[in-house]
Amino acid sequence: MSSITSIDDLPPPQWDNDNDTFTFPSWWKKFQAYAATQGFKEALEEDFAKKLPTKQENAFDEDDPVIKAEQERAIKKNLEAVWALLMAFTSESVMAMYFATQDDAWPGGLAWKVVKGIKEYYEPSEFVLRLEFKRRLANVKRMSENENPQTLFEELMVIKETFEDASLDFMEEDLIVAVLDKAPEKYYSVIVVQMRLKKGQLTLNDMYRAMTNLYRSEMSRLNIDKKKKGKRKFKGKCNLCGKNGHKKADCWDAPENAEKRPENYCVSMRRVNQSKRNVKKGASRQHLTQEYNLAMVF
Repeated sequence: MSSITSIDDLPPPQWDNDNDTFTFPSWWKKFQAYAATQGFKEALEEDFAKKLPTKQENAFDEDDPVIKAEQERAIKKNLEAVWALLMAFTSESVMAMYFATQDDAWPGGLAWKVVKGIKEYYEPSEFVLRLEFKRRLANVKRMSENENPQTLFEELMVIKETFEDASLDFMEEDLIVAVLDKAPEKYYSVIVVQMRLKKGQLTLNDMYRAMTNLYRSEMSRLNIDKKKKGKRKFKGKCNLCGKNGHKKADCWDAPENAEKRPENYCVSMRRVNQSKRNVKKGASRQHLTQEYNLAMVF
């Protein structure tokens, strides 16, 4: 498997128009960037024809060596551009655009003619882009009550990236409206707060941060509640004080739990009497020191 060692080894970005006719703007922007790195971007423009001779093979329009050298470089750039386009195309319908540019003068085809053909055929008009953009927003799935907002924003960002190359001025506003339409009502309050803080200059990032913070806060509270519910309350009787609802180890009457007692807490008389009996029976003071001190209080 070959590895890429320099930018010159990068393959051109591929475009399969059969999957989605609205991927052309995004692909075209990537391909232009690729062409710039490879040094043949100008060969994609119609004005480049002025630098080319009338024929591809061994036919130069001028005897001037400087002009001939320029035309040779232009021919080379055109061939590089054509090759990159062929490597980028993956559907037969787009390949047909290339075949249409071939003739006796330029059997290898002209890159700028190929680009002109695909742009005329596949570059959607602004009106069509607007309709498709709104259609995709309408098909975005509505958030469930406890769903992570990240899912909604990721879907919207995919749509945004697909259409942003068309320079649609209304895009950000429509995306914000889509969030308001698809998000549960519990997020409205935090969005309104952000609108006031931003004085009407609300962005998708502002909404994402506000909604995500609320979601994380709610999830944290739910996790705490689950942990509390997970601890089943003891329904038996305490072996120390005789009361129901807790175990001896958690009993506030126990000297070791003295620090856990509420203010003005009174030790149960059963516990006091038990402590006094233990002392009277001559229990080891080493083991009953705390018991004795408790009994002496009463």
